[in-house]
Amino acid sequence: MSRMLAAMLLLAFALCTLGAQPVAAADTLQVGSDIGIPPGEFYAGTPRRAVGFDIDLMAAIAAKLQRNVTFVAHPFDTIISAVAQGKLDMGISLMTDTSAREKKVDFVDYLVVGSAMLVKSGNPLRIFNLPSLCGMRVPVVSYALHALGQYPQQRAIVETSNQCRRLGLARIRIVPTETYDAGEVAFEHGEAETFIGDYPIVEYLAKTLGRGAAFQVASRQFAVQPYGIVISKSNPALRNDVQRALAAVIADGTYDSLIKKWGLAQAALHSAPVNVGALYE
Repeated sequence: MSRMLAAMLLLAFALCTLGAQPVAAADTLQVGSDIGIPPGEFYAGTPRRAVGFDIDLMAAIAAKLQRNVTFVAHPFDTIISAVAQGKLDMGISLMTDTSAREKKVDFVDYLVVGSAMLVKSGNPLRIFNLPSLCGMRVPVVSYALHALGQYPQQRAIVETSNQCRRLGLARIRIVPTETYDAGEVAFEHGEAETFIGDYPIVEYLAKTLGRGAAFQVASRQFAVQPYGIVISKSNPALRNDVQRALAAVIADGTYDSLIKKWGLAQAALHSAPVNVGALYE
């Protein structure tokens, strides 16, 4: 064997060995999430730790990428700007992929979800759809009221309220809240007749609040849109890697296992499209 050939084989062995080493700290992905939106992401246990479908899915994707992942608690309405500015590598927080948001960031979509309404058990006010809410109180997060193009659910509430007025009925009485959670608390305390949220969240609340007996889901899903993983437009390589990794997670059955674990069968999306939110509008 020549010295040159021996040197080439040694170099090849070194490169293979390097590729098999544990993930380095520099390879850790910083993922922003508003960790308070079950069943996507929320704190549980003692000591508290982040759990949920989004948490599990991102861990599975990171494993396919052979990279570590660190979740960074981040306000929902600033995740997109943080990713776009490079402060975070990605964001995942049951976030709807919309055409307005696609102008700022890219989305690798992983669920298709609509909105639904939570009411008192037995539905004493006979609430079944948005038009039935004329004159009733509905919590809406304040930041959504200033950017309705990014929030289909809240836009549908405002549009229905205007329709109520055109028909000579009382408008929907919007109760502004600082956070999504605050709206749910306001409903629990009787400050609103319904709480409108993404279907997985409303279904989860119906099963958990008041030991599952105090509230129920009152409507079918409406304003259906995909949820997506947020990635900067300046990092198409990461977007493509995440898309391939998600496809692999779907193909090997991990995705279906997580869907079953978190009760999201109605929202399953067995593909990994990029930026398809506009198709649903």
